[in-house]
Amino acid sequence: MVSIRPIMSTDYKNNKFAVLNEQIYGYKHGIRPFVLQTMQVEDRDAIEKRLQRDNLNYHLQETPDGNNLNVFFGDKMLLNLLAKHLYTNFLRKKILFLALC
Repeated sequence: MVSIRPIMSTDYKNNKFAVLNEQIYGYKHGIRPFVLQTMQVEDRDAIEKRLQRDNLNYHLQETPDGNNLNVFFGDKMLLNLLAKHLYTNFLRKKILFLALC
């Protein structure tokens, strides 16, 4: 008889791409249309290669502290909405900053 054990947090620590791989699997099988995952910025090249290998639409954005990387991927329409929102939000902050100067 095969014994099944629950997935432990140590399993993810041993393979830092395990969660990303699960997210990609879920997207490709229609479980979710859009994914946001925060990962370490030093893994940026490996993350891009992984997303490109599966020919996924994606957007990467460093967090303000510069230590982490927000990885967005999914349907192109949703990524376009995200990009528009991020750009609009950036412009609002810039205009507010200039108004305060």
